[in-house]
Amino acid sequence: MNPKNNLDQWAAQWAMHQALTAHPAPEPLIPPQLSSSDPGFFTVSTGINASTLLLRQLDAAIAPDDRQRALDSSLHLVGTETTDIEVKIQRGEIRHLNPDLKPAWPRAVFVLVLNVDEMRKRALVIPFGPFTAPAFESELATGIGDESLSVLCIWNAHWVSLDLVGRSWVVQVAEAELLSDIDTLRQTLVNKLPMPPELQSRTGDSLLDPTDPRNEYISQEENLFEDLNED
Repeated sequence: MNPKNNLDQWAAQWAMHQALTAHPAPEPLIPPQLSSSDPGFFTVSTGINASTLLLRQLDAAIAPDDRQRALDSSLHLVGTETTDIEVKIQRGEIRHLNPDLKPAWPRAVFVLVLNVDEMRKRALVIPFGPFTAPAFESELATGIGDESLSVLCIWNAHWVSLDLVGRSWVVQVAEAELLSDIDTLRQTLVNKLPMPPELQSRTGDSLLDPTDPRNEYISQEENLFEDLNED
């Protein structure tokens, strides 16, 4: 896919995004309270209604219920209130940041850890974008199958404290080839070099027109890491 095709795909997704977010979502319906006299009420042999049993099973499956299980969990689940567990952050990790860090986030925020500065207790993280096609030259299609991890926003890389980055789930680790491609693209952009042929099909088209809707997209995304909750 060439940059023009990437731009067409991005534009279609942007238009859908704008249409879906143009009006506030309606208030969620409050489910009815059921009792034993209601026709829809039923129990299972444990004496727990089915919905409660299902929620307990899901909770047991995805949320460690004590510190030892949390430490042993491959998800590295760490809440925003956790301050006494040291979480090792490493280059190449792809992490799902705890949404409690910024409740205003409109989506789940995934980041790739590019560099770790132990001296200054911070990490350089690159967020994954909300669309499956790169918007411009400083966004890179990753080739990862998960649509939430389709595009890296190189332009929106930020240094974030290790404490905040550690409040996250490790979902996978990037391949060395992807990390190399990121380094190459960053050097290309910083030094204003021609785009390497192997990256041309994985980046977007140039942004030149001030009326281009991609400018609005930038304004929506550039504050992603502002005002993170440090409590």
